[in-house]
Amino acid sequence: MTDPKIAEAIINFLVATPQALAFLLAAFFSGHLWIFIVLTYIKSTARGNTRLDNFYGKLILGIGWYSIVLLPIYAIRYHSLEFQYLLILNSIGSTLEFGLIFQTIIFFAFTKFAREK
Repeated sequence: MTDPKIAEAIINFLVATPQALAFLLAAFFSGHLWIFIVLTYIKSTARGNTRLDNFYGKLILGIGWYSIVLLPIYAIRYHSLEFQYLLILNSIGSTLEFGLIFQTIIFFAFTKFAREK
């Protein structure tokens, strides 16, 4: 169980920062799609291959994906890799857009050219 003070602080942060809430929701659904791609087209669903197939695993995969997408966007926009919290929040919208576009292209490529396992 989590401490109620910690849970309350997280909820207050997410309510005060809608970009972070949108990012977490998009990251979860992105991770869900990555799990679907991996388990359907890349690996079998044998025991041990579904370790990330839970809420936190999907969230971590989505955050990782959007972090990879954020890196070039941030570098091009701000000409620096010195990350600042407010600049990251300002880049969330374009990161979600480009990440969704790239992930959709990858998903359609797998559905068109790959065989289900």
